[in-house]
Amino acid sequence: MDVRIQTGWDNDPAGRIRNLSLAPNAKNSLFPLFEAVMNSIHAVEDRFGKDNLSKGEVTIELHRTESGEMEGFTISDNGIGFNESNLESFRRMDSRAKEKIGGKGVGRLVWLKVLDEVRIQSVYDDGSIGRSISFDFKVSNPTDNLTLAPADQSTPGSIIQLTPYKRDYALHIPKKASTIQIGFWLIS
Repeated sequence: MDVRIQTGWDNDPAGRIRNLSLAPNAKNSLFPLFEAVMNSIHAVEDRFGKDNLSKGEVTIELHRTESGEMEGFTISDNGIGFNESNLESFRRMDSRAKEKIGGKGVGRLVWLKVLDEVRIQSVYDDGSIGRSISFDFKVSNPTDNLTLAPADQSTPGSIIQLTPYKRDYALHIPKKASTIQIGFWLIS
C-alpha cells in the first residue's frame, strides 16, 4: 500500500472563523464596519500618502429592512483599490502585510463571522490601464465569482457590501446612525 504524506501547513478557514471569539452584542456587531472603514483609511493612505489624507473619501451607507431594522452597511472609498498585491494579501490567512501598522491579517475574517458573504468591487491602476475587480468573499472561497476586466472608470477605489448580517448579529446593530457613530469611535 502506497502511503501519501502531506507536509507543510494546511488551513481550515471555517474552523479559524468559528474560533474567533465574537459574541453577538451591540459592540461586536460594529466590528465588521470598523474593520472595513480601517481598511478604507489604509487604502486612502496608500494612494495619497499620510500627508494628503484630506484627499481621501470614505462613505458609509446604512442598510435597513422594509420594517426599518438595521441589516448592514456599504463602505466606499477612493483608496488604492484591490490591486494584485492587496488581493494576494487579502487571500492569505493571517497576512503580515499590515504588521508595521499593527494589522494582524484577521480583520476581514470578522466579516465572515457576522455575514455569510461580502460583495467586493474595486478599481485600481495596474500601471498602464485601470482595472476593475469584483468578487464575493466567502468561507468556501475568498474570491468566489471573481471578475477582472478593464475599468469603465479611471478613479481607483473600493466598495465593500456588508449586508445582510446574520440575524443574531443584525439584532444588535444600533438603530440610530448617531449611536453607530459613537459606538464606532468607542471601538477604535
